Parts: sequence; C-alpha cells; structure tokens
Amino acid sequence: MVNTSVRSLVLLLVLSMLLPVSPVLAQAKKIRLKPNSGKVKVENVRTPDFKDSRKGASGNGGYWTAIEVEFELDGKKDEWLDNLEIFYRVLIHRKDNDKFILAERSIDYNDVQGGKKLFAVAYLKPNLSRRYFSSKTADAGAISVYIEIRSDGAPIQKKTELITVTGNGVPKDWFSGKRLENVRVVSDVIFRKSETPFAALDYDYYLDEKPAR
Repeated sequence: MVNTSVRSLVLLLVLSMLLPVSPVLAQAKKIRLKPNSGKVKVENVRTPDFKDSRKGASGNGGYWTAIEVEFELDGKKDEWLDNLEIFYRVLIHRKDNDKFILAERSIDYNDVQGGKKLFAVAYLKPNLSRRYFSSKTADAGAISVYIEIRSDGAPIQKKTELITVTGNGVPKDWFSGKRLENVRVVSDVIFRKSETPFAALDYDYYLDEKPAR
C-alpha cells in the first residue's frame, strides 16, 4: 500500500516535469519592458468628420491632442499578459502667465502580446486647447508627458528607462515628485480612445482597452 502510494507520487512528479509550460502560466515570470523600446509622441489630430454627421466639426469641433505610446515587452510572441496598466502624467506650461496645468490618468489594457511592438493612445480634449492656448490646436512644445507602464501595480521599466517628453521651460525631472510652483491640478481632461470620436478608428493598431467599470 505504501509502496503503491510512493510510486504514484513519483510518477506524478515525473509527468509534471515533462509537460510543457503553458504560455498563460508563463506570466508568473517577471514581465519587463524591452530596453530602449519605450517612446511617446504628442500631436494634434482633427476631430473625425463622419459621412453621416449632420453638424460635422462646425460646432465645437476642433483638434484633440493625441498622446501615443510605443513599447515592447521582453516576452515571446506566444506569451500573453492578461492585464497591463499605462499611467499618463501630463503637464501643460501656460506661457502667458508662467503657470502649469497637471493632469493624470491610468488606463488598463488586456490581452497584451509579448515580443512585438505595441501601441496605445490617449487624448486631451479640444476645449483644453481653447481654454489654455486660446487656439484650436495645442502648442506641442508646451506639453510634457511622463509614461509609466505597470503590471500588477508595479512599474515594468527600469528607473533609467524613462518614457517622457519634456516641454520648453520645464525642469527635466518635473515628473519625479519635485514640487513645481504655480501648478493647478485638473481632472477629466485625459480621455481613453474609446471615449472619443476615434474609438472605431485604427482599432487593430492599438492595444485593447479593458472595459471601464
């Protein structure tokens, strides 16, 4: 009886060593950002004018400010990550009165594939440009962006692997927590792609956003 139990245990151990590791189980390893793969770009994009739109962009239409993030995970193409978080921190330098506008938002994505270039995008609404730049388009040189890519709440990039764009007249370490003078914190200005008129455009190009709850 004892010998039979021992033989069964040994057999199970041998089988567990021979069976291949599932890509899903492979997520248990530490996911990292591939070195030097992180980039961020800021540009103004016009509100889409849909064919069946009756008003078009003639009302409050204008330009959104797109914040596009490019990066690559260090995994293989058959390895997938269930969830990934991208933290966006945006600082707008108002040159007219030397004040700053600060906004932050985290956006969750799912079904993230390793071993390939990945793209995500968030948007600043058009009224932000009208209010703080007195223009339909934002001054890209006055916008600073800091991106942090996280898994399970922890950054996956090294501290030296910064994904950032620093605008004119802004300290290079503005994102480090150092207190800036004349900063106003605002909310509800960074939009998920699915919350904008761009939701259905380039759908397969960008990461899948996790549905908001």
